[in-house]
Formats: sequence, structure tokens, C-alpha cells
Amino acid sequence: MMCMKKEMIGLGAACIYAMSAIYFLYLFYAYNFTDVLFLFMYPHWVILLSLVLAVIGIFTSLFLYRGKIRMKLFLFITSLIILVWTAILL
Repeated sequence: MMCMKKEMIGLGAACIYAMSAIYFLYLFYAYNFTDVLFLFMYPHWVILLSLVLAVIGIFTSLFLYRGKIRMKLFLFITSLIILVWTAILL
């Protein structure tokens, strides 16, 4: 039963990280290739760093799903990603 919980958590986290990666890809596209006027724009380095963190999150989630890492390491990496995201986005 614990193995099934790890798989569900891994897939759920991978979906959340994938949605955030799609969001930041859209922001990058909208900033550079559309005529939309934004009131507030993130710098490009913030968007690219967020994309890198989302990709790292996707890989760690898939590693958890496949059973290559343990839950403690997954939670540690996820908490680091959340801390860095809150530091750069606020």
C-alpha cells in the first residue's frame, strides 16, 4: 500500500510541476512574441530559473514514481524548490 501512495504522490507532483512549467513557458512566450501589455513583468532570469526548477521537480517526481529515490529525499528536494521559488517570486 505504501508503494501505491508513493506512485500517486509522484504522479501528482509531476503534474503540478508540469503545469507550472507550462505556465512559465507561456509567460516567456507572451513577454517576447505577443503585443500584450503587462503591468508587471518578471525578469527573464526569474522565468528561466523557474523553468529549471520545474524540470528538476518533474524529474524528482518521476524518480519517486519509479522507486529510484526515497520519500525523504523527494520531500527534501521539493521543500528546497518551494523555498527557492518563494524567494525569487516575492
